[in-house]
Amino acid sequence: MNTNISIKQLIIFSKVVNYGSVSQVAKMVNLSPSAVSKSIQALEESLNTPLINRTTRSFSPTEEGVIFHKKIELILDDIEAAFSAVSSKKNIPAGVLRVTCSLALGTSQLMSIFSKYKALYPEVNLTVNLSDNIENLNEGHYDIALRIVNKPPENFAIKRLAPINWKYCATPAYFEKKGKPLTPSEMINHDCLIYPGLESAWEFAAELNSANLLKNNHIILQANSSLALLEAALLSLGIVYLPTYLSGDHLKKGHLVEILKGFHAQKQHYLYAIYTTRQRSNINIRSFIDFLDDWLSPIPPWER
Repeated sequence: MNTNISIKQLIIFSKVVNYGSVSQVAKMVNLSPSAVSKSIQALEESLNTPLINRTTRSFSPTEEGVIFHKKIELILDDIEAAFSAVSSKKNIPAGVLRVTCSLALGTSQLMSIFSKYKALYPEVNLTVNLSDNIENLNEGHYDIALRIVNKPPENFAIKRLAPINWKYCATPAYFEKKGKPLTPSEMINHDCLIYPGLESAWEFAAELNSANLLKNNHIILQANSSLALLEAALLSLGIVYLPTYLSGDHLKKGHLVEILKGFHAQKQHYLYAIYTTRQRSNINIRSFIDFLDDWLSPIPPWER
């Protein structure tokens, strides 16, 4: 092992890879850009391997740098956990919590959640990645993934937080124009706004011929964004199937009207907090998940 390599060098290198900017990292670690560059250069000399591709505008890892970065991210997480375990403030959450979740959930709910969590734990800061892509937590970029799925991934620590209920709805103006269907069979020839991949939501249990029901509907819009579908529904373009964390306030205010209350899609989805098993002892992760569990029980706020 090369004893000339310091933890500080590893942290600086990791941050440069994550942020792609020496000047930004320099501000974060309270050093000059020149000192950050020299730190990375010293690390490369110690390893006798180029880790960073340098251009006039950006820094990106070399092939060796990518491999090295993945390995040291795990080590740095373990070091941080070790420091937390022996710290005099080990029972007080502090530092950065890195969360990834879907765009719709993050936009509609996460800021409200964090504001209340922050009031309890003011020393915690949040870094958020809003993406509908499933991020690999093993790469070490995020602490928690909040995901709405029918079945959670294996080989991770998970906490099931709340069922996600969905409702079929449209505006009063749409129903004035098209009529209000009372059963799935009356949905034929209604204008439908559909999320690709969730076509099963329009397949109703019981004696109905689901395939014909879906085929005969007027699918006037498909969008891979629940936020876009909500906007389209509010513009009276058609009937939409939305989670209540998006539609709840609009239903309460009468902007949207629920239909088919007795009918539900065949699959139940839940909100899960997902994290790596090696992070079980992380006080920030545990406190945030415990807060979410309390905040969402017994009924999520958007349904109260």
